[in-house]
Amino acid sequence: MRGAKATVGVDLSKEYFTAYLLSRDEEISAGPKNFQRDRRGLKEFKQWVEGHGFRAEDVIVVTESTNNYWETVAVKLFEEGFRVSVVNPRVIKDFGRSLQRKTKTDAIDAEVIALYGVRMKPRQWDRSRYEKMLRLRHLVRTREFLLRERLRLRNHLDMLKGSEFAPEEAIKVVEGSLREIERGIEETEEKIKEEIRADKEIEEGVRILRSIPGIGVINALVILSEAKGFEGFSRSREVVSYAGICPRVEESGKRRVDKGITREGNRRLRTAAYFAAMASLRHRSKVFRSYYERLLSRGKSKKAALMALGGKILRISFALVKKGEVFTPELCMSR
Repeated sequence: MRGAKATVGVDLSKEYFTAYLLSRDEEISAGPKNFQRDRRGLKEFKQWVEGHGFRAEDVIVVTESTNNYWETVAVKLFEEGFRVSVVNPRVIKDFGRSLQRKTKTDAIDAEVIALYGVRMKPRQWDRSRYEKMLRLRHLVRTREFLLRERLRLRNHLDMLKGSEFAPEEAIKVVEGSLREIERGIEETEEKIKEEIRADKEIEEGVRILRSIPGIGVINALVILSEAKGFEGFSRSREVVSYAGICPRVEESGKRRVDKGITREGNRRLRTAAYFAAMASLRHRSKVFRSYYERLLSRGKSKKAALMALGGKILRISFALVKKGEVFTPELCMSR
């Protein structure tokens, strides 16, 4: 954000995006204005910004990481010379609440994002780091999707073969689809291996995460890709919050109600942390067992204790990847 003379808040949708321009001192504003989410729309956007007296290199575009809509806009504007910042939608939502904005429209959202950019000065987007982690994420998610499809087709095939009236043609169609899915899984897994071999940072990240009891190869890939290599996080609790594992507590006077975790975050990262916690309890080192049992002794349910342990594993994962160190049992005592 240093040196930026203006911020443009961008609210994204499938067909178009809404932009709101705000100068650094908040004296100059323009918009909201809609642009198509294609090459022509992005060109018109640049002309619109320049028409208000700002060069691309003096402007930072702030947007939310909504689905994958932001990718085209971020990449193309980055190539046009704009600075770009991609922010967690939850952060923008909380910032909007602090402004007491009770109405939600594309125009209002774009203005709120612009205000957030000017006042909070979010970190700029590092395309090279994000690009390789997003490539890995798409591959890992594709593998997950194909595995679900394979299970669905196998179950359907079993049902057909168990029926006296299922046409042979239907069985052949499902068997053919299964072969295609199997081939797709093999190709995707091979591509994932290529991505790991081709990038030392990814390879090292997987190696470090696998040193943590309970984290295997697949879970390491999920955690690393869903957390984008922990890029954009400055503290471990931010990662836990991003996964939606933060406790939700209501307290007033002597009254305190524990309402579990927020669940407002990255579902895949949260699930990976939960499975890592389950696996860690079966690990031969038993390093996380005492922490888990201590939570149970305080009255936590088994599921809540596992989720808390998953959060602990995420905090340790963040620290180790950032430092480039492998796991040691002493970390369980310090975190």
